[in-house]
Amino acid sequence: MDKQKYIIIGFSGAGKTHLLEMLQDIGKSGDDLDQLVIKGQYSSSRQMIIETGLANFRRLEFSLLKDWLTNSRNQFLALGGGSIHKDSLELINNSNIKAIYLDKPFEECWSGLNHRQDSFLIELGREKALELYNQRKTLFNSVQNSLRFNSCEKAFQYLLN
Repeated sequence: MDKQKYIIIGFSGAGKTHLLEMLQDIGKSGDDLDQLVIKGQYSSSRQMIIETGLANFRRLEFSLLKDWLTNSRNQFLALGGGSIHKDSLELINNSNIKAIYLDKPFEECWSGLNHRQDSFLIELGREKALELYNQRKTLFNSVQNSLRFNSCEKAFQYLLN
């Protein structure tokens, strides 16, 4: 496989971090944008958002995404479930990046979220999470140069070839 850079996108609970970990287990280089944002200063993105506000979190997240696209030597970046918005979409679509879109049904994502204690979406409740899922799906579908997979395993197999 060439050194094409990839971002991994999808709704919260779709398996973005899991796919990144699978790739790292076989020696591929990658980062998790949420981890870059909290960088040892907070226990989770949820804690940072509570302490600094969502706007500050998104501002730092966008700045780190921009920096990663330009400067990182790593091949993969797992984005947070809410990382795709108007500005990041424009940045991504104007770059050479390819996107791996983990397009899982809402119920699978919701099930994945129920195992995480740090998710704001669980606090918002199922109805509000479904509303966000539908809004974000529109944004994910607007990412150009993306490859859509319904499982981490299928995306992983594609990336091995």
